[in-house]
Amino acid sequence: MEKAVNETLSVTELWRKKAEAVQAIYLLTLEQSKACAAEDMKRLDELLERRQGWMERVDTLDEWLAALDGRDTAQTAALKEEVKALLIKTRQVDAYNRKLAADKLQDIKNGIRDNTRLKQGMRSYIRGGVAADGMYFDTKK
Repeated sequence: MEKAVNETLSVTELWRKKAEAVQAIYLLTLEQSKACAAEDMKRLDELLERRQGWMERVDTLDEWLAALDGRDTAQTAALKEEVKALLIKTRQVDAYNRKLAADKLQDIKNGIRDNTRLKQGMRSYIRGGVAADGMYFDTKK
């Protein structure tokens, strides 16, 4: 009986830890939005690394929870719903971040394309330097 109580506590505790980890991922995703909008790439890189660390923790917790599958309680059901809601919010914010990053990438591509066109247009006016003075010989006379 005591073993069953310990396993139930451990399953509940694992779900609680997973909920905390998913909450941290959500908060980091919100911070990524701010960093991307401010074009702070160093901060964005740091946030992505931290988020990856939390995602690895969630993967580990999922493995442990899979080993204890079928030992759900009312508390774990509530925690599952909390985790699910946080994951949905995180996915929405992440989709916004991806769109923001794609828009910024497109702006950069357009800027490069405009610079290339301008450079090609200027080449037609500059043809190998200044033309030297020359003479014309009329050979038909």
